[in-house]
Amino acid sequence: MVGKLVEFNQAVMIAAKGRGRMDARRDAMQKNVQFVIDTEGHRKAVILPIEEYEEMMEDLHMGRAACESKSQPHRPFEDVIKELRATDEIDV
Repeated sequence: MVGKLVEFNQAVMIAAKGRGRMDARRDAMQKNVQFVIDTEGHRKAVILPIEEYEEMMEDLHMGRAACESKSQPHRPFEDVIKELRATDEIDV
């Protein structure tokens, strides 16, 4: 369980950093986070607002998707935009 938690935390921090929100996210979470503690005062669980949880899950997903796609072939962004314009999928 600890290994999975560490992996999850690292993925969240990588994803948040990639989006340039790591410091802001950490500060916001520290204000909104509550801990469930045992009788000895050890943290056993975390309670956070659902919005924070959803954002964290999105960041985790984006981080995993970015890692998984590194080995896949890439196309230049400009080519994708040209294709979308040619098929009238975008009007930018």
